[in-house]
Amino acid sequence: MSTLVAPKETTVDKIPLGRRIEEIKKEKGGYYSTAAMSTRIGVHEETLRMMIKGKRDIYSFELEKIAKDLKMPVERITQDDVTRGAAELIELLATKASLERAHELAVGLFEVSIGLTERCNALNNIGRVYFYLERYDSAYEYWMKAYSVAELIHEKFKDNERLHIVLSNLIALFAARKQYSRLSDIMIRIEGVFDGQPEKKASILHAKAMLAEHEGKVEEAGNFLYQTLDCLQVSGHTNKIGRAELNIGYYEYKQKNYARANEILKRSLNHLVLDKRVWLIAMKEYAKTLIKLNRTEEGTQIFDEAISETTSPDLYGKLLLLLSVAKGQPKIAEEVLSLSVDDKIKELACKYLMHYSYSTGDSDGVMKYYGITEGLRVYNSDILHEEDL
Repeated sequence: MSTLVAPKETTVDKIPLGRRIEEIKKEKGGYYSTAAMSTRIGVHEETLRMMIKGKRDIYSFELEKIAKDLKMPVERITQDDVTRGAAELIELLATKASLERAHELAVGLFEVSIGLTERCNALNNIGRVYFYLERYDSAYEYWMKAYSVAELIHEKFKDNERLHIVLSNLIALFAARKQYSRLSDIMIRIEGVFDGQPEKKASILHAKAMLAEHEGKVEEAGNFLYQTLDCLQVSGHTNKIGRAELNIGYYEYKQKNYARANEILKRSLNHLVLDKRVWLIAMKEYAKTLIKLNRTEEGTQIFDEAISETTSPDLYGKLLLLLSVAKGQPKIAEEVLSLSVDDKIKELACKYLMHYSYSTGDSDGVMKYYGITEGLRVYNSDILHEEDL
């Protein structure tokens, strides 16, 4: 008889072993009450209860008895039977490659799932696959199913980790699709759930800021953004602090508080050094504040540095256009029209070139760029205030 201690948690989802057994017991019904099960496997009821609560180690021979009583392999309880497939799925989701294969794996893992936590994670992963496939209605369907299960997990085990994960995905979906009424409904349902957990609370506050901005409550949106930063500073998560500062800097810039925006964005650069993509975005925003503060030479130097380091075609196009505006050199903006970038960036380049032609009395240039942008809705005369830049 093996006296080795069984693993304390499952292989894939890191579910505490006692809780995993409890979830499976509950799903299988009354026959698997703690009292009845303890009798069948020859363990004192209180001992089994302590195992389930994580207050006593479970030995390998005891886990084998439990598995036999539950009529399933030990590997199904520990998730060792799905380790390979889960690892492949994680890799595919991280790289967003072979999404059809990812879908196949995610559905397969859902079909064998048992217990609240494993099922919640499986539903969440199916939602992620659909989101990356841009099948947003299906993503919504599966994430809402996962959300319902996550609520049960929170209620039963006082564990809101899955609730936070699924909620974060739903917030991203609603924001991307501008479905703010659905976002509002979710915010009402989870009020207070993450109090006392600064990092999780921060994501909820950021969602509230987006919702307030959509509703035209500008000052309220700003307050939520600053509260988000306060929460993250408590958590000490440097990269997330930098992102929060970037959001605040962008907010202050839109309110034309350029000096305040400049101060906060400069600070964000120090916190984002390990996140090159977001750091470059912060560089772009910081340079815009310098231009607005009439520190043009400094701003153009920042644009030049960011241009030399970016690998994103769209960000490269935005930076070129901003550099063109800062230097007053339309030929740089002309380059943007030949790039493989989002059409909106080309529209903004045309807008700038049309206004530049008008200011120099070049009527042919005005008509040329007007022709390119015919039918496009680009009105704001201040390029530096275009949200797409």
